[in-house]
Amino acid sequence: MELKVSSLAGRPDMLRAVLDMPDSWPEFTIQDPVGNAHYGRIATELPEYVLFAGTERGEVLAHAFSGPFRLATEGRHRLPDRGWDQVLVWAFADLRRGVRPDTVSAISIVVAPHAQGLGLHARAGATGTGVRRVCRAECVDAASPLTGIAHSLTGLARFLTGLAHSLTESPGT
Repeated sequence: MELKVSSLAGRPDMLRAVLDMPDSWPEFTIQDPVGNAHYGRIATELPEYVLFAGTERGEVLAHAFSGPFRLATEGRHRLPDRGWDQVLVWAFADLRRGVRPDTVSAISIVVAPHAQGLGLHARAGATGTGVRRVCRAECVDAASPLTGIAHSLTGLARFLTGLAHSLTESPGT
């Protein structure tokens, strides 16, 4: 099976397939009011920050949503304790005001349930170009507000490109 990594900006025709991809989010994660208010906006208002791995048949097996924001500005300068809730607020406030982002945070990286358990995370290693084009300064993971953890990322595209590579080379596919 050959997968191709694309952005929604480059493939707007795949919006519905990306949004309809099954996931396995636990119930508590979808009860976040800030996340619920902003998460769905990423695909339509920031499509260049949504990457997905799709098959030649148009099936989406994984996607990654991220949020661009300006970290080097008054009152910010460090990743927020409120995690990606605050990042989403900053991202859409900056978008509304026309502020140029200098940082991109991972918001979610999701593998469709039927593609889970195939060792894709462990085998995902090649660095892709999607996030390097988008991430002009620093890419971070502000994590969930439930954890309060923040750490650096090498790029969201690494996972999706590695996923595509590993599925292409998997025996029996």
